[in-house]
Formats: sequence, C-alpha cells, structure tokens
Amino acid sequence: MNILFVILWATDLIMFVFAVEHTVSVGVGGMVLFASEVCTCLHFNFLRLIEFLVWYTNGQRLKHHAQISAVNIRSTSCWS
Repeated sequence: MNILFVILWATDLIMFVFAVEHTVSVGVGGMVLFASEVCTCLHFNFLRLIEFLVWYTNGQRLKHHAQISAVNIRSTSCWS
C-alpha cells in the first residue's frame, strides 16, 4: 500500500512539474488540465479510503456482535 502511495506521489510530482513548465511557456490552459487530473486522482483515492473504512468498521461491528451473541455449543447440544 505504501508503494502505491509513493508511485502516486511521484506521478503527481512529475505532473506538477510538467504543468508548471507548460504554464510558464504557454499560459494557464495547461493548469486547468492538471487540476482536473489531480481532482480525478484524489477522488479515486478518497473513494478507496472510504470503502476501506466502511469495510473495516463493518467488520469490527460484526466481530463485536458475534462475541456478544455467540451461542455456547455445549448448552445447545441435542445429546446433553
């Protein structure tokens, strides 16, 4: 997971350097494209983070619920 963040950070840094160079040479048009791309990348990352947090909290809730309402197998056996 950390490697993915390093790759994304490096990609964003390279894109930023390219956008600044393009803005200096041409004008503001390149910065609009860069901002749109960064927003798309951040949106994707935030969705993954929210998905993970929902998955984790749901798992913790289910684990807690299973510990509270766990049935003792010995007390429900037909043979005792």
